[in-house]
Amino acid sequence: MNYKTFETEFLLLLKNGDTNCLKLIDENKKIVEEYLGYHSDPKTLDKFVDYIGNIIVDIKNKKGLLIKKKNNNYELIEDALNHPSFGKVKGVFTNKSDVLIKALKNDNKSAANWLMTKMKINPKVQDENDKYGNNVLFYSVACKDFIANEIISNNTYPRDLIDSGIYINHSNHNGETALVYCIKKGNFRPIQYLLKNPSLDVNVADSNGKTAAMYLVEKGNYFDFLSLHRKDCNYDYININNYDSVLSIILKKMYGTEQDRNSVPYKAFIQIFTVLVTYQVDFNNAVDTDENTAFMAILNVKDLDSAMLCAKHLRRLDLSVKNKYGENATSLCFKFGYPDILNVVKENPTFNYYYRDPVNQNTLLMLSVVNKCLFMKELLEYDPNIINEVNLKAVEILLNYGIDVNHQDDLGNTALHYAIEINQPKLVQMIMKTNPKTNLMNKNNKTAIMLANEINNEEILRIINNPFDTIKTFNTNNNDHNEILDKYCKEAQSYITPYINNNYPEYKCTKEMEKIKDEIYFRFVGTPFRKTIINNIIIFLFSVNKHCKIE
Repeated sequence: MNYKTFETEFLLLLKNGDTNCLKLIDENKKIVEEYLGYHSDPKTLDKFVDYIGNIIVDIKNKKGLLIKKKNNNYELIEDALNHPSFGKVKGVFTNKSDVLIKALKNDNKSAANWLMTKMKINPKVQDENDKYGNNVLFYSVACKDFIANEIISNNTYPRDLIDSGIYINHSNHNGETALVYCIKKGNFRPIQYLLKNPSLDVNVADSNGKTAAMYLVEKGNYFDFLSLHRKDCNYDYININNYDSVLSIILKKMYGTEQDRNSVPYKAFIQIFTVLVTYQVDFNNAVDTDENTAFMAILNVKDLDSAMLCAKHLRRLDLSVKNKYGENATSLCFKFGYPDILNVVKENPTFNYYYRDPVNQNTLLMLSVVNKCLFMKELLEYDPNIINEVNLKAVEILLNYGIDVNHQDDLGNTALHYAIEINQPKLVQMIMKTNPKTNLMNKNNKTAIMLANEINNEEILRIINNPFDTIKTFNTNNNDHNEILDKYCKEAQSYITPYINNNYPEYKCTKEMEKIKDEIYFRFVGTPFRKTIINNIIIFLFSVNKHCKIE
């Protein structure tokens, strides 16, 4: 018998489960030694091993369980490979063969189990022709029920594989590690096994610039996201090309399209968000191309529940970080009118008391003035030396602080000039009681008295001469008054319009979403903190809404 005949007959017997294949080896020891021994042609040996591998891959076990040692093909193949004359064959088979990868590619779980647990196949062997660059780990974790079978079959394959010394952080052609790969495939069972490997790096980003944590957020996988913490997960990682991060993704899921919000139960996203606050993730990093911080984005969509959670519990929250338009969290709280948030963050060392609007150079005091004197008392207590142009409430507060009522702006007007111009006797009275200089001229060479005479409002003229007299009823529907008032209201509106784009135009918080947030945040802080926030009426200088009456 020549080698070719031996090879053909042996493989046929082996494939058919015929134990005569073992007898054939005994009868042809010289041929085996010459062609399959330690001094044989490596190409012949590799080809022979490949044939055996193909037979193994073709053996199907419908239940996908590890076959117990009985009269079966796996037992026969094991006996053949352990034959004394097949020493070199077994060595090549266990250390160089890619049969394990082939079995996994063909979804032959029973073969893979047997190869790993019984034959101790080398899992490090890479299929050099694999078009994806995947190794054994990738094809293993791709089997959705592979891990689950351990419970009912005593399958130790997952542990054996992960503990085998295989390079756990191998990246395929897409830059994916096995961890990222199984998450993207939606197969989460292997994650806890992979995390047990001490060498696992959970911070490897794929070719899309995304890490395992980012994909887990997209999938809404709260439990495994939580588990990454013990592997030194870098939750602050940012893809510098598009600002993608764990935070940017969770915000898209919380505030994005309806499809984004409903991809998994909304509760999962709120749980993940709470974890990020717990882990003190950096909310000061930019989350979009406008360079808004995560906290600014939350303020922008008016999610005050989440904003309050951040304000109360983030120890590194920086309120001074600006977006590319010069807006920051401090200014947004003033412009949107969030007094409850301001009361929480006012002790934050980064509270930007000296913020100046980049377009109009307005200070926080000016923003307070045009937004119903929001937080004005606190601002003045912090620094009383602030320029002032105010409405009724502001006048009362500022005059109590000894403000300079004779200050002239760049047009030469004093507070009295403006109070007269907008036809507000009560404002005129409040200022006149401080004994202002009525002879100061503006750049039009007009004093406040001259302006009052031009307007010819009898009530204002009377109050100028007798500041402590009782003010009579004043008609606020005067057309001239309304025109002037309109001018200031429009200007005021522009002053408190934030320089920030709405990246989540479809977001609308429903009662069900509020209920979920309250429930989860309640568990986090121990007490509910929802408060109803009413939008503040826009007021500028001494102006009031033309439909409202100053009292």
